[in-house]
Amino acid sequence: MNATVNPIRIAPARTLQKWKVWKCWSSTWNGTYIAVGGASTALATIVAANTKAHFFDPPYDVILAAGAAMFTFLVNALGAQAKGSAFETAARELEKAITGYETNAAVTEVQLGEAEQRGIDILNRLKAH
Repeated sequence: MNATVNPIRIAPARTLQKWKVWKCWSSTWNGTYIAVGGASTALATIVAANTKAHFFDPPYDVILAAGAAMFTFLVNALGAQAKGSAFETAARELEKAITGYETNAAVTEVQLGEAEQRGIDILNRLKAH
């Protein structure tokens, strides 16, 4: 029994580029969430410790407290975690379609386009909130 091996097709460059961009934005937003959230937590911890130990004199104690509040506001206002998650989900939707296209000759470019549309729908739901 001879198995017929179909060569792997390469998805269109435009589709691959969109997938790469969505992955990049996912990493960017997730990194932003970790950095800003981490800074917020670190400053809040320092401020809390300073209330007992008083190792920062005025006005530095107030500056640190304001910084902690500012980073907490940024974490919430940017919505970085939700944006990172949405871009990751959209990229995975497209990646699934790309894999299907590259390994199954029955999958068409129309189906790739539909996957892009689903990814865009995911990102649009994020913007609506």
